Amino acid sequence: MHRDLVFTTVRGGPWSNPDSADCAIAKAFRRLTTTARVYRPGATFYTLRRTFRTIADRSKDQPACDVAMGHETAGMAAIYRQRIDDDRLEAVANIVHEWLYAGIFR
Repeated sequence: MHRDLVFTTVRGGPWSNPDSADCAIAKAFRRLTTTARVYRPGATFYTLRRTFRTIADRSKDQPACDVAMGHETAGMAAIYRQRIDDDRLEAVANIVHEWLYAGIFR
């Protein structure tokens, strides 16, 4: 059914559906946070994505942030860009990691 997708749900469906408000990943995140007893109203999977992107943007490397988010980038630069090197993606991840764990491991 969704053979073109890399990640699918246990039932083989898409994790998100741009044509519907019904979103498997949002439901799974809600179940996870409820089970872990950390659920808070308004703290959704998409809140997590927005926060990640906000902090990742501190890297000032928009193409690497786009790849880390799983976004397809429009425009000529994206057409000519063949890849994003791992060190750029690692720099984005490190910025988010440092923000997330600031002061915990010091």
